[in-house]
Amino acid sequence: MTGTIFDFFTKWGDYDFRRLHIQEADLVAFGLLSYATFENTDFYKQVKNENKFFEIKKFAQEGFEKLNKTNLIPNGYSKFLHRFFSIKRYKRIKIGYFDDEVNKDKKIQFFAFTISFSNFNIVCFRGTDTSIVGWEEDLNMAADEYVPSQIAALNYVNKILENDEKDLIILGHSKGGNLAYYSFFKTSEENKKRIKKVYNFDGPGFRNDTFDYQKYSKNLAKVVPNDDIVGILFDTSDNYKIAKSNSVNVFAHDLSSWILDEENDFKTIKYVKKLTPSSEALKITFNSWINTLNNEEIKEITILIFKIFYSNNQRNIMNLRVDLIKSAKVYFSTLTNEDKKVRNDFSRKISEFIKLYFSNLFDLKKAHIFLRRK
Repeated sequence: MTGTIFDFFTKWGDYDFRRLHIQEADLVAFGLLSYATFENTDFYKQVKNENKFFEIKKFAQEGFEKLNKTNLIPNGYSKFLHRFFSIKRYKRIKIGYFDDEVNKDKKIQFFAFTISFSNFNIVCFRGTDTSIVGWEEDLNMAADEYVPSQIAALNYVNKILENDEKDLIILGHSKGGNLAYYSFFKTSEENKKRIKKVYNFDGPGFRNDTFDYQKYSKNLAKVVPNDDIVGILFDTSDNYKIAKSNSVNVFAHDLSSWILDEENDFKTIKYVKKLTPSSEALKITFNSWINTLNNEEIKEITILIFKIFYSNNQRNIMNLRVDLIKSAKVYFSTLTNEDKKVRNDFSRKISEFIKLYFSNLFDLKKAHIFLRRK
């Protein structure tokens, strides 16, 4: 299916930002760029602690292989990097103010940078990478009032606003989208006046959410794919737009699968009116099921899941499927070694979730069939 970010590159790649000002498609590209592993380059190691901007091409001079260590985006990331760095549109942009921390003990996985334009800056927050600690921090969002990356994001935005007089756009994908919203809501009212827009690309919401979305509706833009499994979590609202994706399920989470509107020359995202029935069922199921659990129960589930992950010295989420097949005995022994009550409670809660999901999915499909007949 045509209409992805690569079509935007083909159509507008020769146009710098003076000829074509920043478009929604550029923001999708910057969301993808946030997964480039700049930290693997020697140049990054030289400049990571410097609060200033550098020509982005300097990070590609050592080869794209160093920038393509994410292993998280399933298709075409190498192609994306080559196209991004080769077209005229992005060759002169500057990037800097890097901040990163991955620490298992602190339960944090955080990466941010800022792109400099003539009259504004764009803060980019990376989503969850392949590290187990990154996924552990994500699960902690279900029970904790805040997680370390959210505090790091708030501090980062405050630092950028303090060090540079230009206004801001903030964006992030996945957990990065959650960080973008958190940093905006938690910063001062004075700082909010300098934040032009906050783009949350398929980031999960907040449990026990009390943020005032109506008051700041002009500042906020959340987008989820039509077959979503991430952005709908902890979000019972309809405060988002739905992007058409050429993939399904977890693969629809990939920004490079989002369709851009051909009728608008690929400059904007192509939107649809509804989530798929499976995504809508997941939204209803998860957000009702999670509210049946207290913080202690959520913590127990999280601890047990990561006991299983770490039982085989697991360090990378992308190896999980392989290790589950090769080392099934290790994982099952972890479960059997748990207290019987913990084990039974875990099984019961997961079973309740699965039953509720299929019940909701069945009801939604019946409703969709009825509406089509009408």
